[in-house]
Amino acid sequence: MGARRCRWTPLPAASVDPSPMQPRPAFAHRRPRVQGLPSPRSSHRMPSPFPRSTLAAACVCSLLAGCGATPPPAAPSPLLIHTNMQVMVPAHSPLRASLRVQAVRSQPIAPLLQMPAVIEVLPERLVRVVPPLAGRVVALPKTLGDTVRAGDVLCVLDSAELASAYSDAGKARATLEQARLELARQKALAADSISAARDLQAAQQAFDSAQNDARAASDRLAQLGVAAQASSHRRYVVRAPIAGRLVDLSAALGGFWNDTSASLMTVADISQVWLTASVPEREIGQVFEGQPVTASLEAYPAQRFVGQVQHLDDLLDPATRTLKVRVALENRDGLLKPGMFARAQFHSRPRQALLVPDSALLQMGLYTRVFIETAPFAYRSRIVATGRAMDGYTEILSGLKAGERVVIKDGALLND
Repeated sequence: MGARRCRWTPLPAASVDPSPMQPRPAFAHRRPRVQGLPSPRSSHRMPSPFPRSTLAAACVCSLLAGCGATPPPAAPSPLLIHTNMQVMVPAHSPLRASLRVQAVRSQPIAPLLQMPAVIEVLPERLVRVVPPLAGRVVALPKTLGDTVRAGDVLCVLDSAELASAYSDAGKARATLEQARLELARQKALAADSISAARDLQAAQQAFDSAQNDARAASDRLAQLGVAAQASSHRRYVVRAPIAGRLVDLSAALGGFWNDTSASLMTVADISQVWLTASVPEREIGQVFEGQPVTASLEAYPAQRFVGQVQHLDDLLDPATRTLKVRVALENRDGLLKPGMFARAQFHSRPRQALLVPDSALLQMGLYTRVFIETAPFAYRSRIVATGRAMDGYTEILSGLKAGERVVIKDGALLND
């Protein structure tokens, strides 16, 4: 059978009075019926342009196409689950294969306290030679770098000041001798009642004054370090006060030395030196007298110098808040030069401490944290206080107890 064809006829427009003053009918909400068309509720239907068999086939095809469609993808599974201040790693999470935990143990340690230091001469083994009087250098038997013994002649000065001191001492001795004789004569006359008492008294006063002058002149010569009786009254001999080496020389042969406040030369004994370290205030409790110390220097990278703490200063440096600690080092071969920089390692007493690998520590803002295992694959963050670091491990001062298990690998992934 052929498909029925329908002819569509345009509908006439409904006649509606647009006047607003006309009252609305009681059933104005209903659609007005148009003449020539059947009512919507009429049993007569508009014939379909498609046969029913065609519509049925289309519905069947639509249902079959829906059955073969791919379902939408499922939501991805979470890597971590945060609950009750804990982080849980689900069974299907790949983080389970990445995380590593380790139990915290208490073990003995002997940490090294490392401080910068400098080589210094012992104060009692460094002498700056300052002549007490001016003069011309007429002999200089020792030169810079020479080894000297105590009492060796270092320099000879020709000094007019020394000659004047000898002259004053000679005059004082002569005056004293004359006053002594006069006093003896007055005593003899007084014994025979020949001289007056005032003459004896005057002789006694003159003797006392001459005696004081002679003593002062002798003390002056002793202060200069010369004998009261000498073959030459102009030559002043400068001698080495200690054994050591001549490490500084400012005089020149034939030169005139008139600065009695400056050193003519310097003698130092560096067979033993000080390793002086500046220890911060917070570390002072780790240093004690007799403590073994190992020093290393850039000049001798393959060598180590061993000594002991000999002295701790009593006063703290107010500017740097550090304490001077002095270590005695033997220097028989003279390798250690005053002024050299060094690195001092103070060996502390062995003690028990909790250590964790550095990889377990996470810096979060102002605090250091670790993740502890509360249950299998369940973790909690905790703040810890750290101490010394040594060989890839860090001391835990508070926040952990022995036996607790901490994440030591990929703990930072638990923050995501």
